[in-house]
Amino acid sequence: PPLIWNGFKGIGTETSIVANCATIAHDSNEIERKSPFDTTIPYSWEIKHG
Repeated sequence: PPLIWNGFKGIGTETSIVANCATIAHDSNEIERKSPFDTTIPYSWEIKHG
């Protein structure tokens, strides 16, 4: 949907994998990427403990 973004961050000490099991084929022309450091989305990627 418009204006919806998602992101993932591995926080363990080993390699992690994200599996996206979709019912339609991936189309690289449909994706828009943003840097995790882009300031237009006010989110901190720092690890939060507790």
